[in-house]
Amino acid sequence: MNRKKILSFLGLAAFVFIGGLVSLILFPQTLFAHAYTHQQVTVYSAGPIDQVAFSQALDQANAFLNESELQDHSYHYDVFLAAGTTYNEFDNWIFGEWSAARAIANNVIIKREVSLESLKVANGHNTFDLVYVLTHEMVHCLQANHFGMWTFNPFRHPPMWKLEGYPEYIARRPLLTAPDYTLQRGIADFLDRTTEGDNQARIIQIGERESTPYIYYKGRLMVEYLMDVQGLSYAEILEDERSEEEVFAEMLEWYGHLDPR
Repeated sequence: MNRKKILSFLGLAAFVFIGGLVSLILFPQTLFAHAYTHQQVTVYSAGPIDQVAFSQALDQANAFLNESELQDHSYHYDVFLAAGTTYNEFDNWIFGEWSAARAIANNVIIKREVSLESLKVANGHNTFDLVYVLTHEMVHCLQANHFGMWTFNPFRHPPMWKLEGYPEYIARRPLLTAPDYTLQRGIADFLDRTTEGDNQARIIQIGERESTPYIYYKGRLMVEYLMDVQGLSYAEILEDERSEEEVFAEMLEWYGHLDPR
């Protein structure tokens, strides 16, 4: 076999390998034995699940999504309960295993065990509400749906505070709509829990059994400020060319002129 044929063979092999990886990432449905559809969501699992309980969580997540300008009632999601599956091991190999869930295209992959009795997702020492996890990841799907996979994908996306701040803004509805919550209090709590030297990799404890990445917390406050105080849409936030530091400083200046409590 001459050099040209060897290179052609290697190129074809690489193409087939990469194509197989992409297909498995985007279309893992055949790896899951059970599936059911509720409204615009198909849920895949290795074994039978309590469909009534999971559907109730989906309904609540969809109610939160109605607060988003990206909501699309015709959009179809595929949700995969991947904990303990071979697919999850493959996903860990490609994307890492630190997260409780992730989203790509219209797929929501829940990577940790789900309790349908308590509607919780366990992730090490953390416990997250299932509705929060679903809502956050479904917003990521809507970002890609609305703005395109070229703009929103695991390897190319807007700055992290814009990428994660908006899903947090939508998924944290119970916090943001609580009677005693204000953005001023949210900023005060954030400042109490962080220092000037904190970086985006920092994990912040926000409850007895829940922590969140620094940039999720910070990004949510910044998006909340730009949308609720300045009146920007999420599309306008994405187009805003100001840096994270500039927006954060503006928010703190606004905060400094108010009574935080």
